[in-house]
Amino acid sequence: MKKAMLGGLLWLSLAMMIGVAVRAQGSTKKAAAPLEKTQWKLVWVAGAKIETATPRQLPYIQLDPEGHRVSGSGGCNRLMGTYELSGGNLQFTQMAMTRMACLHGGDTESSFVTALNEVKAWKIVGSKLLLMDADGHVVAKFAAVPPEE
Repeated sequence: MKKAMLGGLLWLSLAMMIGVAVRAQGSTKKAAAPLEKTQWKLVWVAGAKIETATPRQLPYIQLDPEGHRVSGSGGCNRLMGTYELSGGNLQFTQMAMTRMACLHGGDTESSFVTALNEVKAWKIVGSKLLLMDADGHVVAKFAAVPPEE
């Protein structure tokens, strides 16, 4: 009986150590790119996948931690503003946009701006940035643009 109890305790200890090691390994895994100082290209908004013909038409955002400024493009027009970041909460404020006439991408740009106004939270999964509304619904998805070397 004593042997069986000792064996059981050994197995329990081993299982606990494996669990701790697995959790520690998962917690050290970092996101592929940080939220701030990364150029995030829009890949999905309003239920539609975004495909652009040229880099010039690339809808994107970039968050600058100095001054909490956001800048980017809706695909034609430049956008700028500020953001408030607290943990997993994110909100864009004081947003402004140029108003050039654009032949293509007006619907995407409009959906993009609407989505940014709804953002209340964020999450990075792998190399994807997910922006969510107050109910936790994803309103826009982005992919990190690798820095040029």
